[in-house]
Parts: sequence; C-alpha cells; structure tokens
Amino acid sequence: MIRQVAGEDPIASAGPFNSTGAAIEVHVYAEILHANFQPSADLLTEVRFPAETRVDSWIETGTEVAANYDPMLAKIIVKPTAPMPSPSCVRHWKKH
Repeated sequence: MIRQVAGEDPIASAGPFNSTGAAIEVHVYAEILHANFQPSADLLTEVRFPAETRVDSWIETGTEVAANYDPMLAKIIVKPTAPMPSPSCVRHWKKH
C-alpha cells in the first residue's frame, strides 16, 4: 500500500502469479449475535488453533478481551494442502 501511494505499481513488478487453488478463511469475532452483535468482553481461558493453518491473531490463552476492542480476534486461513475444516468444525470453534 505504501508503494502504491508513492506511485509505484507493485503488482506489475511482482511478476507472473501462479494460482495454487482455493482456501477457506474464517473470521473469529467476540460478539453476541443475539444482542445485535454487541461486544462480548471476557477472559479467554483456552486458545488453540490447528497447526496446519495460517492464523492472523493477537489473542492467546489468558488474554482479557475488553469491551473497547476490535471485535475480530482471529483470522484462520486453510490452504488446499491442509485438511479443510468441515462446517461442524467451524461450529465447534464458535461454541468454545
């Protein structure tokens, strides 16, 4: 983004792109769905992510989530080389 603002075209200078397939991305939010997506503040007593996935996150076990935060706690990305999570697996993440 910084290079684009400076007037460069980083996509043109990147070379050819090779597609390697699809991926699934799941965003983990700390919100109360039935309360119009209001923030849900609490202590995270256990945080675990699958080893074969890419996780962009700032949380870990013991993180105290306050009410004045960005509600997106994590972004989990599964590539085609890793086992794809089933919808039931995503439901499990939401419950725990």
